[in-house]
Amino acid sequence: MDKLIIVKTKKKQSSTAWKPVLVPPETYERINSLAEEVNMVKGDLVTRMIDYALEHLEIQEEQV
Repeated sequence: MDKLIIVKTKKKQSSTAWKPVLVPPETYERINSLAEEVNMVKGDLVTRMIDYALEHLEIQEEQV
């Protein structure tokens, strides 16, 4: 599968209006660490990650 490549940037403020999404604390910490590493606002990083996942999502029927 293709990789999602995140390029380190200078941190900037986002002007997008956000809607909350709840994640487990462990996931939040991973996102927080990655956002700091690549100097991105968490919301922008998560949006890119989710958009990538949605574009590569394949739904299959349940096997009975």
